[in-house]
Amino acid sequence: MRSSRGMLQWLILIISVVQLVPLNWITARIESFTTRSTKQDLLEEQVSAQAALQDALARANVYTKAGVDSIMIHSKSKEPDEVLGFLNGFRACDATTPLVVVPTTYSRTKRSVLVVAGANVFIYANHLMRAKIKAAAEILEEGLAKKNCDLFAGDDELRLCWNARNYGCLLRKLAERRYLGESEYTDEHLYGIAAEKKALEKIRTTVKDLAGGQLCGCEADPRIITVKELLSINACQVCPAEPGGVVTSCAASVGEAKA
Repeated sequence: MRSSRGMLQWLILIISVVQLVPLNWITARIESFTTRSTKQDLLEEQVSAQAALQDALARANVYTKAGVDSIMIHSKSKEPDEVLGFLNGFRACDATTPLVVVPTTYSRTKRSVLVVAGANVFIYANHLMRAKIKAAAEILEEGLAKKNCDLFAGDDELRLCWNARNYGCLLRKLAERRYLGESEYTDEHLYGIAAEKKALEKIRTTVKDLAGGQLCGCEADPRIITVKELLSINACQVCPAEPGGVVTSCAASVGEAKA
């Protein structure tokens, strides 16, 4: 992936492979992950974890020999042990290939601990989007609760966005309407503009938290929604059905999305 041509070839290769994989194989893999449970036998669990670590290291070795630019290691564990095990194991054999971590679940770990173990790049999972959503929610929910409970009652499209808590979509639609000449002085647009302003302020502060903190991102937690909340919002799709009408297709009810 060192050039646009190389990336295109890589994408074509991946697409070709995916097309050849039988559907029942994919569903079986999904079921194996969703039904997997922690083993009760501590020794057996440790052996399983060690086997998974060795497999990850072996795969990383193959990838580096094939010429990858970097390796990303991720874990759902709330402790950094699995990631640290991989970092230390990989660095024992390879001191130069960049290693990428995504410390979403173990965000209270000191960043320096991961750096010493060999991490080069930190990815923060949608923190700016999560900050924007929280800022918009605070402004819009305050407006509905205290000043105008019928803020979006007359607009089905915006109301669907509100019900789904998809504030990013809601603000985008308001911005599009202002661009097309709709009045900026309606209550909907005034709240939308205020939400965008607060979102920018919260995003800037979140960036400072992430860049200046000593931990792996938890400093920004008070300013952002949780990953679980973001997944609930993303599970509810709001889309136009036809001119003059809109539909929403939700994997969860509005009540569940707000939980």
